[in-house]
Amino acid sequence: MAEGTPLPRIGAPATRALAHMGVTTLEDVSGHRADELLERHGVGPTAIRLLEEAMAEHGLAFAGGERGHAGPQPLSDEVRRYIDGLPASHRPLFDRLHALILDEVPEAEVVISYKIPLYRVGRRHVGLNPRRADGITLTATSPDHIAEFRRRHPEVRTGKASIQLRLDGDVPEDDLRDVIRKAVRT
Repeated sequence: MAEGTPLPRIGAPATRALAHMGVTTLEDVSGHRADELLERHGVGPTAIRLLEEAMAEHGLAFAGGERGHAGPQPLSDEVRRYIDGLPASHRPLFDRLHALILDEVPEAEVVISYKIPLYRVGRRHVGLNPRRADGITLTATSPDHIAEFRRRHPEVRTGKASIQLRLDGDVPEDDLRDVIRKAVRT
């Protein structure tokens, strides 16, 4: 086992990506730049922020004294009002999915379109439709984007290009990240 300060809980994809590089302690992280780590699949702005906070507690910093990634773009007043107006029952799941999307695509512009939040990168996007009484629907633009998810999770209701997540159901984050990447990056 590596000697040094263990990594904080940054999520399984980020932990695996760092381990693949031989980075298993905060001391190892301090030998890298934040932008270098962000280039790794699975390492997003949330992981960088958590690493930066943990390193600061131990007197460490990213290589070159660099601060972490600035993170997602600020939300417009229209988007903030929309999110603030969501039912309390939907907020935990919405906030989790919102953070997941922005962790995967921090450069996304969040807008209200079709009366739901869309997370746009260029002409591509995913959306979150919280209007279902029992959950939130993640929308994509092509059935191809969700085909693998549908195959792996037959217990989750899906539409032509959407995934219906229940308020009380499981959220398969790694597979949702794949959907988000396919919808926005390919």
